[in-house]
Amino acid sequence: AKPEPNPNPQPNPSLSAVLQLQKRIRQLEGSAAAQRGQFREQFDVMRRKNESLTRTLDDFIAREEELTASFNAAKGETAGLRVALNNKQNQLTDALRAEQRLRAVLAHKLLSPNPNPNPNP
Repeated sequence: AKPEPNPNPQPNPSLSAVLQLQKRIRQLEGSAAAQRGQFREQFDVMRRKNESLTRTLDDFIAREEELTASFNAAKGETAGLRVALNNKQNQLTDALRAEQRLRAVLAHKLLSPNPNPNPNP
């Protein structure tokens, strides 16, 4: 008597465990691939933001250098104008003193007696 084949054979427990592990591995691999994709997208977004911020910072640095150069030029120009103004003030002071001396000489001549009353000798 031959044993009858079992209509609902039970899988080999070790084979069943292996199949379950393979299924779990595929799930984990799929999940890992999805996470890698998300991380890659997030990394690309952050990289683009970083590049944009770097460009903005470079623009600010360039503008700051331009403003510094402009400020230094204006500072030099201001120093030159200060020297020119000081020279003009000195010239005006000298001219005022000369005018005061001339007025004093003229006042002295007008107030002093004339030794020669006849202007036409």
